[in-house]
Parts: sequence; C-alpha cells; structure tokens
Amino acid sequence: MHAGISRLANPMEYTRFSVFSRLEKDAGQIVTHFPKRCPDQLSASDEVRKLEAIRAFVQSPAGHRARANATFVNEELERSRGFLDRIEAKPLTDEQRKAVVVDEDHNLVVAAAGSGKTSVIVAKAGWLIEKGYRKPSELSLLAYAKDAQTEMEERIRRRLGDEAASDLSVRTFHGLGLSIIGGAEGKHPTLAKVAEDDRALFDLLKSIVADLLENQKFSNLMITWFQNHFAPYRSETEFRNQGEYWNYIRANEIRSLKGEKLKSFEECEIANFLFLNGVPYEYERPYEHETATPERRQYQPDFYLPDPGIYIEHFALSASGDTPPFIDRDEYHRSRQWKLELHAAHGTTLVETFSHEKAAGKLTDNLAEKLNALGSIDIHASH
Repeated sequence: MHAGISRLANPMEYTRFSVFSRLEKDAGQIVTHFPKRCPDQLSASDEVRKLEAIRAFVQSPAGHRARANATFVNEELERSRGFLDRIEAKPLTDEQRKAVVVDEDHNLVVAAAGSGKTSVIVAKAGWLIEKGYRKPSELSLLAYAKDAQTEMEERIRRRLGDEAASDLSVRTFHGLGLSIIGGAEGKHPTLAKVAEDDRALFDLLKSIVADLLENQKFSNLMITWFQNHFAPYRSETEFRNQGEYWNYIRANEIRSLKGEKLKSFEECEIANFLFLNGVPYEYERPYEHETATPERRQYQPDFYLPDPGIYIEHFALSASGDTPPFIDRDEYHRSRQWKLELHAAHGTTLVETFSHEKAAGKLTDNLAEKLNALGSIDIHASH
C-alpha cells in the first residue's frame, strides 16, 4: 500500500478514478487494523513511518489525487510536446493538449463549433496508441454526420498512418446503432421514414413541439430561446470596423422567425419579439411620406406596425450616447435627430429602442412597456 501511495508523487500515468477508488478503499481498511497512535519507541521504525504515510493519505485522499494528476499532466505535456506539435497541421492549443493527456475513465470536452474538437479526437487516439495504452483495434471514434466521419477517417489516415486507420473504427452514431441492432437481431433494421425523409422529420418535429407548447412552462422557455438565443450575440461595440461586423452578420445568418434577413442581432430580437406576440410588422417599409431627394434615398424606418400605425427605430447607442467604433458618432446623432423631427412634423408615432437596453437585459421588456403605454397594443413584457 505504501508503494502504491508513493507512486502518486511521480505518477507515470493519469490516476483514474476507478483505480484511485480501490487504492483509497484499501488504505482505509488497512488503518482500521492498527491503533490510532503507535508507541513512541517505534516512531523511527520504517514500518511506522509507512503507516503514518498511509494515515496521511486516508485523511486527504482527494488532495493526493489532485496533486498526482497535476504533476502527471504537467510532465506529460512536456514529454509529449513533439507529438502534440506535429499531430495536426497546426500545433494544438494548451486547452487541446490538456484534453488529450487527461486520461480519466470518462472524459467530457465541451467546446464551440469550429474550435477544434475533431483535432482533439484525432490527437487523443494517436496519443493512446503512441503511449501503448490502447491498440488501434480497441478504439472506436464516433461522429454525428457522414461528412464528419469522412473527415475524421481522412485525418486519422493522414496523421496516424494506414495501419492505424485500417484497424481503428470510425463510424457515425447511426452506423454504430444499426450495427448493434443488426448483430443482436440477426438482420438489418428497416429505418423509419423520418430517418430518410427530411420533410417527414420536419413534420414530426413540428407536431412534437406543438404538443410540448401546450405546457405553459415549456412554452415560455421556447419563446425565450427563439426570441433571444437564435445566434451567438455580440454587441456592435465589440467590432473594430464595418468589415468585422458584416463578417459576423454573414456568418450567423441573422434571420427572423418570419424569415427575413436583418442587419443586426438586436433588430432580429425585436422582430422575433413582435412575431411571437402576434404583432404584425413590416421590416424597413418605406415611410408613408415622401422624403427622397437627389442626395438621400427614401426613409425606411426599421419596423412599421400597420394595425396601430406605429414606427419603431432601433439605435446602436450606449447609455452615454456613444456609437460603435466604426460608426461616426456625430453623423449618427444628426441622423437620429432628423428622424425625430420628421415624425414630429408629420404627426406619425415613433418608438425608439437602444443598444444599451439590450446590454441591460431589458430591450424587449422596455419595448413592451412603450407599446402598451400607447394604448393600441397589449403585450406581456415577460415574453
């Protein structure tokens, strides 16, 4: 037992929970067979010294394991530096490297799309083979879609070689499931129509969601999701120039639940809010009075609510009146003032919303209050 605990000081493998729990259990049983305090005249003996080390381990097993694994990870990252540098086209990041060498019984890596999860899987497989922890035939890699499976197979062959690629299993989740059912039942199953027909799958999902929406709690969650979480939100103030901002808009396809493309996440949130509350609107409909001149095109407010005849303009302004870095502050304020004066001159109703309301988490709640205050619409702010 003492030898097993001593190895934690300089571990050559990651101390998995399953292995460590046995060590912890055995150590706990051992100390119960000895008195809590040994005679002083024996304190210098080798046996008592070992027993005291076991007692110290039992008093703080989690700390011993944490220190052992921190030591292993740091040293293994250095030992495997060359492998981790060359396993992919670009050297792995620090987080990717740690995900490879942490070798727990069960490992969960959570990462955003495009952040290199496939690289981690390929590197993990290669590292397990390189260290001799697993043979290629003992590894099964799973991907969700067929194209991801193909990409993973190509990377395995390119990075680990033909021999590893031929022995290592790379499948889709669907392919694995079909093989298990086929092996257990003795015949390949017939797939449901929804597994092969996108339209049938869409209709099924639509009916499931419709049933779930009967539950008010779920309905509120769904509304919140589709209204606020349809794309990764980034404030316009985070972008250094117009090019960066439009790359973000193009990459995330800012499209409302009605299907139209919008020019900002915040505008889309407003559109979805109106749609989900059953308020008809038109996006960038030309203003009802002529404003076009040789120098200026016809004014198109962000939103028009035809039933109450209300216009909504959303302004990318902070609480202090600042604009995003790539927008001319003075020109933007002059444009806003022109719009306010135009609506006042023609007696049309304008409701303003602002980016600082989104930053405070009150964009749609404030909009609901403003519209309700006009008396023509009744919207529940909680939506």
